[in-house]
Amino acid sequence: MPRNIKIEIKHYLTGSILFSYESPDNTLVKTIREANLREANLYGANLYGANLRGADLRGADL
Repeated sequence: MPRNIKIEIKHYLTGSILFSYESPDNTLVKTIREANLREANLYGANLYGANLRGADLRGADL
């Protein structure tokens, strides 16, 4: 049985959790897509170093 991976997107200044997502074989791209689907506001998120190649983030509030 695959183990769930939890990824938290945090505000870069305060460290507060902006969005959290847990699923088997989770990736940062999957988490950001899920946040976009749930219309999460990721303003202030530090995505430095994130590989978002292939991610369709049209309309996302990043």
